[in-house]
Amino acid sequence: VERTVLHEIQGHAWPRHRAASATLGIFGIGTAHGSDDQEGRALALEDAASLLSPSRRLELAWRHLAGRTVEQGADFVATTRLLIDDAGAATDTALRIAARVHRGGGLARELVYLPAFLRIRDAWQRDRTVDVVLASGQVSLGAAVTLTPWIDTATAVAQ
Repeated sequence: VERTVLHEIQGHAWPRHRAASATLGIFGIGTAHGSDDQEGRALALEDAASLLSPSRRLELAWRHLAGRTVEQGADFVATTRLLIDDAGAATDTALRIAARVHRGGGLARELVYLPAFLRIRDAWQRDRTVDVVLASGQVSLGAAVTLTPWIDTATAVAQ
């Protein structure tokens, strides 16, 4: 529960709440790849709080693998079989993950999670203050430098 609350509230809801009061609408509308990097940020928050457990990491890896199968045109059955036969997932887990990545005709949003997590984690290692911008709305790492002047660093709120 703690991990989910951190991920969803601090990682997603709080930046959207902050963006609602920003003068510059791009914080609320979002930049290109902003939703991707927000997923990466939410995972980085989990990691920083020591909540990215081995089982969570495995789940994310399976989701990414399943997303790749969708990208390559696999159907639900093929994705499920790959997770069970090749990746070692339990049947119920494989079915749940396959359903997740095939939803919406194969949306497979899981493909962005791990690359975005690595981008955000690496950026934080170089300069953790970039998170002030990322925490202010649906902002991508690439747009963060440009948007920094719009952040009141004293209050960490988008102006």
